[in-house]
Amino acid sequence: MAKVTGPLHSSEARGRVGGIVYNTNRGISTCKAKKAPAQPRSALQLKIRAITVSLIQAWAANTHQADWNAWATAHPYVDGMGNMIRASGANWFCGLNTRLALAGLPLVATPPVVPGPLAPATFSLVGTVHTITATFTVVGTNPPFLDIWLTPAHSKGRQGKIEEARHYSYPATTGGTAVVTVGLPGHYTVFVRGFSEVDGQVGLWERYEVDVPAT
Repeated sequence: MAKVTGPLHSSEARGRVGGIVYNTNRGISTCKAKKAPAQPRSALQLKIRAITVSLIQAWAANTHQADWNAWATAHPYVDGMGNMIRASGANWFCGLNTRLALAGLPLVATPPVVPGPLAPATFSLVGTVHTITATFTVVGTNPPFLDIWLTPAHSKGRQGKIEEARHYSYPATTGGTAVVTVGLPGHYTVFVRGFSEVDGQVGLWERYEVDVPAT
């Protein structure tokens, strides 16, 4: 970006001319080359985009839209800011089926008929070099999968936020262990919730902290 005097033979210029963007901020006139917006295309992003397109088409052809809309009205949820949200039937259809598709599970055409999954009865973490091992027991005769997310390594003096976390895996909760491989030593925040392989519903988040040593 460059500062300019009398841009375009005027006292001030704003906007784009060709590949140059002119602006004035706090009395200083500037110009810079216009950059094309970033268009991330990671493998996961491309996969989610493809799933979304196919689910929008599936919703248009779905004969149970009234059932989904009624279920959506009866199932508001609380977002991360504590606000009560009422999603549409289409939102729920796409949201639940996106989780199922990402986990490689069969999709559903009709809304859920049972409550969402419970949290694991017990869950604990042990950190060793490059590894976090989760040990858990489950609730019920038909337990859900677990949905495990990790934040990047951070200082021990703070707790990670769910907005920073990235999905790790959906281990089937027959009870036992799940091993998570991490690249760096440090303090990790782990988020876990139940995930139904039948209808894509999830339970409430639980948060855990664990240290991964360097040696």
